[in-house]
Amino acid sequence: MKKILIALIIIFAGYGVKSQPAPLSEYRWTPVDEEGVVRGRHENAFGEYNNKLSLKGDENYIATESPNNGGGNLGSIEVFSMNHDWEKLFNGENLDGWQVKAQKKDRDKTFWTVEDGVILCNSLGSKDHGYIWLQSEKEFGDFEMRLKFKVSRENLGNSGVQVRSRYDDNAVVEGEGGAPGWLDGPQADIEPGNPWRNGLIYDETRTVKRWIYPSLPDWKIDKETHAPEEVIFYWEDQQTGWNDMTIICKGTNIKTFVNNVLVSDFDGAGILDSEEHKKHNVGMHGHIALQLHKNSENKIWFKDIEVRKL
Repeated sequence: MKKILIALIIIFAGYGVKSQPAPLSEYRWTPVDEEGVVRGRHENAFGEYNNKLSLKGDENYIATESPNNGGGNLGSIEVFSMNHDWEKLFNGENLDGWQVKAQKKDRDKTFWTVEDGVILCNSLGSKDHGYIWLQSEKEFGDFEMRLKFKVSRENLGNSGVQVRSRYDDNAVVEGEGGAPGWLDGPQADIEPGNPWRNGLIYDETRTVKRWIYPSLPDWKIDKETHAPEEVIFYWEDQQTGWNDMTIICKGTNIKTFVNNVLVSDFDGAGILDSEEHKKHNVGMHGHIALQLHKNSENKIWFKDIEVRKL
C-alpha cells in the first residue's frame, strides 16, 4: 500500500506521468527496498524517496516493475526526475579519466581494458602479478557512488572498490615483495567466491591492513560470525548478470549497499580521520579505484560508474 500511495500522490498532485516499457533484460531500473526507499536509476534519470516525496524538475516519471509481460502484479515503483547532479566517471568508450597503478614489474600488463562499452578486468591464466589498480584521476570527499559489476563463472580471484584512497609509487610495504608501490585507503570488498563478503569494508592503508567493518584484527574473517543476514549476488548467467553497488561516504561514515541491501554502516570516527590516515592523505578524501588483487585470476566487468558530491 505504501508504494501505491507514492504513485497516487504524484498523479493527484498534478504531475505529468509518462510511461515507457523497459524489459528486465535491459536492467534500466532497480527496485525500492523493503523500507520504501528508492535507490534505483532509470538510465540517466534519478529520484529519491527518503521518508518523504521529493520531486524536482518540470517532468517527473514513475518506473514500475512487473514479472509479467504487459504488467500486472507490480513488484516496484520508482520515482525519478531528469534533473540530477550525477557525474559519469566512465565514458563507456575508453579509460580516459583513469590511471592504472601498479608496481614497476606489472606496469606493462594490460589486464584493464574496455570491451563492448564496459570496463573489463581479465587476468585469467596469469597469477604472476601484484596488486593492479584502476584509479580515478579525480578525487572526492563526501559523495555517493553507484556502479554495476558482473562476474564470470571463470573468475577465481578477489576485487573491490577503493574510496578516499591514494596510490604511493614510493611506498615499500612489508610483505609485498620489497618493491615500491602501494594504495592506501578503505575498500568495499568484492569476493565472488564468498559473496557474503561483498560490501564489507577492508582498510588497505599500509599500517592498518585489516577489516574495519566488521572490526577485526587482520585480514581473516569467517562466514558463520560475520556474514550479513541477507546476501544477493548474481553470476553472469543469472538474471541480467549485473550487480548494483552503492557507496555513500559522508564525514566519517561509510555505507555500502549491494543489490539494494544495506551491507555496511560504518562509523569511522577515530579511524578514517586518524593520524596514520592523515599521514597518507586518505580516509576522508582521495581517489576511487577498482582492484585486481595480487595473484588473482579475475574476469569481472564494471559499468555505469557515477558519482555525486554530497
